[in-house]
Amino acid sequence: MKIEQHWDGKPKESPKSYAWLQYDNKHLYLAVKSESDPWTKDMPISLKERIPMIEVSFESQEGTHSKGWWLEDMPTGPIYTLWGHFNGKMEVVNTFGMPYEKLVNLEKHIEYKHSVQNVENLSWTAEWKIPFSEIGISPNEVDKLCFNIGVWKRGGWFAWIATGSSIWEIEKAGFIKFAK
Repeated sequence: MKIEQHWDGKPKESPKSYAWLQYDNKHLYLAVKSESDPWTKDMPISLKERIPMIEVSFESQEGTHSKGWWLEDMPTGPIYTLWGHFNGKMEVVNTFGMPYEKLVNLEKHIEYKHSVQNVENLSWTAEWKIPFSEIGISPNEVDKLCFNIGVWKRGGWFAWIATGSSIWEIEKAGFIKFAK
């Protein structure tokens, strides 16, 4: 997947980022590569120290994992949002009031790795290994779930599918399709 659409859908040039998605019966695997994003003298000085990050948002199936924080009348199933930072930190973003214990447990079970190829030009890669058991997805029981991914760069947020708003508004974005 190319992550190249400015979040608002308006044309804007940016260094490219690419994402790969795979799964097996137990995990969702995601890898992202962001090409060099050098600061230039025509940019504001505030962008020189800008630290990039990646946002991944995906729908899950309703179940015991989402009781107490997800309303059943929502347009999608439960939405999980993860941030992967350039400095190696990964966090689960609590946009929808997930209980704190659930959030901490989820962060413990998700594996996140990153590699910085060039600190000055912000060239880097990141990988996630997300256990389906912790997010309530059973690939054998579902055909597709909403999904989107975005990268924060010196030029702003760029997404796989521009939603015109937040990356996590996945009902306006794309899908993970599970082969049968």
